[in-house]
Amino acid sequence: MRCVSAKIVFLLLLFSILVSPVIQASNNFTICENNKYRERVHAIWEDVAPTLFVWAKGRRYIFDGFGRSHPYELYDIQLLTSSLLRYASYCGDIQVFRSILKLYSRCFNTMESVDSYRFFYYPGGPRLSAHKLDKRYKMWLSEDRLENILVSSQFLFAVSETLVAITRLAPDVRSPLMIRYANTALGILRSHYIRWCFSAPGPFQVRGWGCKINGRYVESGLNHFEFLKKKLRGELGDKRSPSYCNAVTDTDMFIIGGVANMLAARSREPALVKMSGREYNCYLTYLKTGLDLLRSRLTFTELKDFSGRPVQGVVFDQGAWDTHPDYRYACYKGASYPLGEIFQHAPLPSETTWDISHARRYVDIFSSLVRDTTILSLSFFDASLLEALANQFVYKVFDGNFDRPLFSNFWGGVNGWYRVGYSGRKGYGYGPSDLSIAALTGGFAFLAQYNKDVGHLYRKLADMVLCGSDKDKRWLREHFSGNRYKNYKRFRLPFFSKRTGGKSDSKEILLLTFVPSLCLVPGYSGAQRWDSILK
Repeated sequence: MRCVSAKIVFLLLLFSILVSPVIQASNNFTICENNKYRERVHAIWEDVAPTLFVWAKGRRYIFDGFGRSHPYELYDIQLLTSSLLRYASYCGDIQVFRSILKLYSRCFNTMESVDSYRFFYYPGGPRLSAHKLDKRYKMWLSEDRLENILVSSQFLFAVSETLVAITRLAPDVRSPLMIRYANTALGILRSHYIRWCFSAPGPFQVRGWGCKINGRYVESGLNHFEFLKKKLRGELGDKRSPSYCNAVTDTDMFIIGGVANMLAARSREPALVKMSGREYNCYLTYLKTGLDLLRSRLTFTELKDFSGRPVQGVVFDQGAWDTHPDYRYACYKGASYPLGEIFQHAPLPSETTWDISHARRYVDIFSSLVRDTTILSLSFFDASLLEALANQFVYKVFDGNFDRPLFSNFWGGVNGWYRVGYSGRKGYGYGPSDLSIAALTGGFAFLAQYNKDVGHLYRKLADMVLCGSDKDKRWLREHFSGNRYKNYKRFRLPFFSKRTGGKSDSKEILLLTFVPSLCLVPGYSGAQRWDSILK
């Protein structure tokens, strides 16, 4: 999981995503055809886009909790535009789509060409050492000349989704901009995925986590293909090692999803997405292992809907993070900041699951995989997996109170404290339901197409956020304003501040992640209802 400490990124971490970029209005809901809705999305994007275009110039380094700096503009841009990209796909908004392509293209210009790489735990080497590569590669580097693979893979997943979107357009609709973008994007994707997935030695390792088998450190210098195979077999740590040695991380999911998108785009338009059959088959073999790994970590749950009928939910990688420091107080549900050791080793009421902010990846990755496994002739899951995700969210994560909604901090439904003392920060942490902000910013509204109760929930949230009463605004200020503890005191951002003059940048950023995600949520009575809340 990521580790970030800068103030400017805190907002984005809390926001902390892409289903099916098909630039056509093909859904059955009326909101995509609602001019007021489109105008609202465009206005929000016009407010926020200039800031993101500045970020895309690069050198916006953010220090993590370990004294390292990283080019987090890539991470943040993907985070803030993911729902917008999906909206453009579903609603056929070519204007917004082109603007996103221009934004991503600007990020391409900040890569650096290097012929050596600074590896962590290079086989037989010290903790950090530089070694020659087989050729020069372009990559995004930190201020101290390191590659943050999470940052790059998250952004490249978004790039891969835009490539899929272009190949699903009719050829006569593709503009010269799109063709140029597709050619550049493909080269960048292939360069990164070849190096990450198949290079020898590769950059992947868990030595830094102290992972051992029979008392000996596990192998380092792995490429991602080798890394996934070892995770699938549980060979990155035994029972005496941290539980998360074999965990599937968001980095793993982004690379698997990005490779799947690239292959799907090539299958649709081989003349545009040029790749040899040999290279395609190598990626396909890699992808099959990745899908086997993801499938092996899904656990289906037995739930009941609001009428008492049995339904199936799903959690991912259950128990993998049991011994991670972020989860020390996951079973403590008290309102006061946890002090001392009393709760540190208490057993969890169930095995750990991802926090709901990171769980936005489920919507991103699983949706793209379900969409494209047929064209790739692979077996993963069908839409029933996405229905199970929707059920888990609305019947387990959501507390069921439509008038005053709150959400558990963890995808499995546990609602204890998270990241207490994170990365050595004094008095830091998230109390019960403090991650509720992710319900607005995480793209979960796109699951409304799989569960009518998700639609009902997001109609209520749209009412509260866009035209709520004073009581609604007070509730949002208290529970949906990016809450966390800092120096043992609760801190929140001005998402729903009382001020009436001026513009709150943080509020506009929240709306950029929330309003586009409503495009698959039907109104109470069609377009007329949306007219009233979008006025």
